[in-house]
Amino acid sequence: MTFDAAADRYWTEVGQHSKERDLAANLERLVLWVGQRTPISDINNDLVARLVARRRADIKTNAAAGIVKDEEGRPVLVSPSTVNRSVTALLRRIMTRARKAWEIPLREPDWSQHMLKEPEERVRELDFAEEERLFESLRPDYRPITAFVLVVGLRRETAVTLTWNQIKWAEGQLRVKGKGDKWQTLPITPAITEILWPLWQNRDPSIEQVFTYTAERTRTCATSKKQFVRGKRYAITYSGWGNELARACKAAGVVDFKLHDTRHTAATRTLRGSKNLAAVQKLLNHSDVKTTMKYAHVLVDDVAEALSTSALDVAARRARYEEAAAKIPHGTPHGTKRMRTNGRKKKRIRP
Repeated sequence: MTFDAAADRYWTEVGQHSKERDLAANLERLVLWVGQRTPISDINNDLVARLVARRRADIKTNAAAGIVKDEEGRPVLVSPSTVNRSVTALLRRIMTRARKAWEIPLREPDWSQHMLKEPEERVRELDFAEEERLFESLRPDYRPITAFVLVVGLRRETAVTLTWNQIKWAEGQLRVKGKGDKWQTLPITPAITEILWPLWQNRDPSIEQVFTYTAERTRTCATSKKQFVRGKRYAITYSGWGNELARACKAAGVVDFKLHDTRHTAATRTLRGSKNLAAVQKLLNHSDVKTTMKYAHVLVDDVAEALSTSALDVAARRARYEEAAAKIPHGTPHGTKRMRTNGRKKKRIRP
């Protein structure tokens, strides 16, 4: 089987049903670099190493700004996680499916030596001063969705695709589909009602999505070629929300804060308030509590605070004890004792 045929079959069976936004582009790149007529059995460690090196040299781009540059104006290279996801992991998925599902005898490369080290995901929490400045800089029509995810911790894709059909006011619940198409049910709390009810009362019946924005100008999107008319409402998009938050953060002076950090903030605040790691796991829809454990630093902080409080209490009690002990006259007997004299027991006579 040629790699082109393998990639095409993988797309038909798996890829077209995936929610990965750039999967088609990544597959197309792999076919071009590996070679359409290259037998899948010829993919070895040497070829994978060359593919990884080539991808690492790519410059990061986005549809809105083109080439991404750092603060000094230098082009930014794609991240190790992007290399892993778009080359090594994807190639492994295709070959593993060929070996297991299509029963093609293959000797796969040693994938572990080609996976680049990725930085550990940090937990960035938005403090209250930053939150106040951020919301002052956000466009009013982007404030509800941002406030919503700061409460419930939904992923960006789940939040922008939330529809009114998923909100059951009578039942006091909303149902959302998260990563891996896993459904979860969340209660409609007073905080959620405060955000969603005004949107419900002023909703546009022609738009299914809950969160919308009003176009500020008439334009045509360079990527989708879709036309937007000034003053008309549209559903908030995945990239549009990210661009608006980045702009607002820059204007508000909120440094190193990304849209996914709203999820981190919601999780951290919930754990700090509830002290219930299992509840936070359910909120974030994590299959494994180990994934939720990165927020356990909140519990460690609480233990540190408890130990500090305990130390102050012990110090205060010790001071009261020493003060009381100092008031007792020195050498004063505290009771009757027996002493031995020449083998006989005598009573000490108190003066």
